[in-house]
Amino acid sequence: MCGFIPNPAANDKITAWLEAKNLFMPKIEQTIMAFTSAYFNLAKLSAGGHDLIFGGQFQKETDRVLKKIKVVDSRLAETKKDFYELKPGTKISGARDGWTKLTFMDYGRGRLYNEAVNLTYSFGGSRVDQKIAVLAGFKIIKDNFPDADRPDQPAFDGQIYQDDNGGIKLLSYGSAELELSAKIAAFTPDYFDRSALAAYFYAIINNQTANREEVILAIYGLASLNEPVLLLLNDYAKINNLPPLDKIYLALAALNIGDEITARQLYNDVLSADGEVSQPYSRLKIDDKNNDNNIRATALAAILAAGLGDVKGEQFWQYAIDNRPADWLLNLEEIGYLKKLLPSLPAGAAKFTLNLNGQTISRELKRWETYSLMADNQGLASLSFSAVQGRVGLIAEYQAPVSALANSKYISVNKKYFVNGKEAGQFKQGDIVEIRLYPRLNSQALKGDYEIIDILPSGLRLVTSPYVYGLNYSCDVWHPAEVNGQSLNFNLGPDWNKYSCHGDYFRYYAYAAGPGGYTVEPALIQSVKSRQMKSYSSYDKINVSQ
Repeated sequence: MCGFIPNPAANDKITAWLEAKNLFMPKIEQTIMAFTSAYFNLAKLSAGGHDLIFGGQFQKETDRVLKKIKVVDSRLAETKKDFYELKPGTKISGARDGWTKLTFMDYGRGRLYNEAVNLTYSFGGSRVDQKIAVLAGFKIIKDNFPDADRPDQPAFDGQIYQDDNGGIKLLSYGSAELELSAKIAAFTPDYFDRSALAAYFYAIINNQTANREEVILAIYGLASLNEPVLLLLNDYAKINNLPPLDKIYLALAALNIGDEITARQLYNDVLSADGEVSQPYSRLKIDDKNNDNNIRATALAAILAAGLGDVKGEQFWQYAIDNRPADWLLNLEEIGYLKKLLPSLPAGAAKFTLNLNGQTISRELKRWETYSLMADNQGLASLSFSAVQGRVGLIAEYQAPVSALANSKYISVNKKYFVNGKEAGQFKQGDIVEIRLYPRLNSQALKGDYEIIDILPSGLRLVTSPYVYGLNYSCDVWHPAEVNGQSLNFNLGPDWNKYSCHGDYFRYYAYAAGPGGYTVEPALIQSVKSRQMKSYSSYDKINVSQ
């Protein structure tokens, strides 16, 4: 730190001192041997900037160094994603320090073009919902994207999938399935004998042994075929303590028959009792054990919400397709969702003009196109929009300080420190510390990638090359995907535990560098898709001694 003339020898004594006037600390002096370290205990630091002056004296020579430090209440930060629908005058919030990524997208019909195209790729299967998806996909494209170039649709014979009783079979050699038949009646009835299908539903309603769930599905099918079942529908809608899935089917039936008041009432009942929000998703949680049932209900809720003009429909649908169920396809639900939503969205390209730091940029976003740029805090303050045509969506993604430790019920992360294989919180300077992180994702957690952000205490330093310290790499020793000072980012894939030796944790190494007592800030686990799905480990303390 300091250089003296004449140079001291190893056995010479030097006076070292520290001064911090804005901390109201008196000048602290120590006598140390040359070429050794001096450690000073600081007073409690307040948040903000501080000047520390380190000095030394040997014989008559003195030297000193000014060190500026910044003290923060916490280094904890999280990634936020804020959605806006662009309008003139829209103001965008973002990072106070650092950069905000802005992504613009067509938020009209164009963003759903790829979903319609994907339906047309389903014909290779032998199931009726795969076959019918292709036909529906072509028709949706023809009706909503007339400029799109698509080949002729394949031939389809609905008779081989319609049973003698009028119901629809999943496979040509199977038997009629009621729920499948009701969805076909709602979304794609024109490929089958409608009269025979209606007769199938009436037979169920008139069957004295049919249970409540079966009758409600039959009502849904008949309402979708414009049959006069409004009085029967209203009778069933008045039943107390109906399961949420029954309410959804009755609401869809009411919507299809033109009774929007009943549909909205049933929808709101389910939403208030079973709705969950984790931006950008919403879902219905009707089953604590099998999440596939939640996805099934959420997909139907998306269709209902789209028909009622509720923006939550898009959040429901995004959750359903990003967490597709393991045991069945969502083809029919996708057809129903697109048919309900597309008519409410403007056609044509989305256009807008922005002004950022005095620079004007005009953009046209055609089907599924996006445009991204980075802006700092000064840029965000200058940002303005004009000449907005169609619907333009904007996502602002940035790092922000953590305001509260809100933990999800479905994910968690714990952290432990070890030295020589034993859990510890007291270390000696120079110790190699093993840090273990224990992620947990239960069956209700969102599918997809997660990230873990761990902040090393100030007295520890990351070991980037374990083999230099005689440590061996193994399948559970991970290196951070990103290092920002003491903040370490790890990527956690869906099957991470299959590639870890221990299965329930991974680890990395640090060495104990600076003596003192340090706060261990919580580690954060956070879904990449939904930044609101997150959890933290607990605070702790460690101590490093000389």
